[in-house]
Amino acid sequence: MKLSKSICIIAAALCLVIALSSCKDFIREATMGDNISVTLEPESGVSPSSSDYDQAVTVIKARMNGLGYKNYTVKPNSVEKNIVVTVTYGKNEKIGADQPEKLASQLTAKSELLFVEGLPSGSVSKLFTGNEVIDELGNEYPIALTGADVSNAQLGISSKNNGIDNELRVDVTFNAQGAAKLAEVTKRLIGQTLSIWLDGKLVSAPTVNSTITEGHAIISGDFTADEATDLADQINSSALPFTLISRESSKSERL
Repeated sequence: MKLSKSICIIAAALCLVIALSSCKDFIREATMGDNISVTLEPESGVSPSSSDYDQAVTVIKARMNGLGYKNYTVKPNSVEKNIVVTVTYGKNEKIGADQPEKLASQLTAKSELLFVEGLPSGSVSKLFTGNEVIDELGNEYPIALTGADVSNAQLGISSKNNGIDNELRVDVTFNAQGAAKLAEVTKRLIGQTLSIWLDGKLVSAPTVNSTITEGHAIISGDFTADEATDLADQINSSALPFTLISRESSKSERL
């Protein structure tokens, strides 16, 4: 009887330890905010300028927004030659074991933004010449500009009806080479479509209303704030100014 009693006491103590351990894990998940950190740097032999880093930050933020992240920071350091991205998770949010590596891959991926003359059907793929795309029906369309021609896109507001109402829009700024291409193509395509594609999928299909000579285009179309922001983010997320590689990725738990 004494032996049996001893076993019962030990078993009960063991159960208490397990219960306390489980309780500790539960409290940790419910009250703390874990985070992941990804350090990105230029590929070997590349020396980006400070403006290149600023543009890379814009692209990374656009990609983070597109991926649905809310609580994050993007810190460039042109002296250390890296960009550190940190994501903080809220209460009860769990992080997959491979999430740091997955995020690093998403941020360093080479997305392809294309401005195409006309409106292809379905998805498109670039032909081997690099100057045209082909759609699902086998039709070919010229590529007018690419993500490498874009400097920035952002939400804007146009006044209309004597300033009584405001119309949301997307303001797209092109670099010098992009501005020259834009002037030439918009002169030819007045009244026609200059469609925008990201990784083979249609993003927007605006109609050209006039020749654009200043390298600054406005995309309008009864946008909601979310729709205009999403379009700007998609355009910004296309081309990094230099190739980034992941040097380090980690996950930390805050107790």
